[in-house]
Amino acid sequence: MPRASKKIPLGGWYVISTRPLNQHAGVRRCAAKLGARTFAVSTVKLLPSDAGAQLRQALRCPRVVVTSPAAARFAHAQIALAPRAGQRWFAVGPGSAAVLRRCGV
Repeated sequence: MPRASKKIPLGGWYVISTRPLNQHAGVRRCAAKLGARTFAVSTVKLLPSDAGAQLRQALRCPRVVVTSPAAARFAHAQIALAPRAGQRWFAVGPGSAAVLRRCGV
């Protein structure tokens, strides 16, 4: 393995990204900032599924946890996401939080 320098801690290294198809951009940007190149290996492709009644039931809960930006986008494509009075929404990460904000949550 190559030695990293203090200026580019991952210079000469590769980051292997196993994110879903077309979702490597964030990993590529972070790796490049640290001097690494990215090797993208997508083993899955995310596709929406019709959640219908189950999604409506989940969105009536007092607490809603969104686990990924894709989950927020797919849910919002089926039902306009909007918090109810007294309801609390939680995003696992900043990407999920950003999508929720764009959806009005």
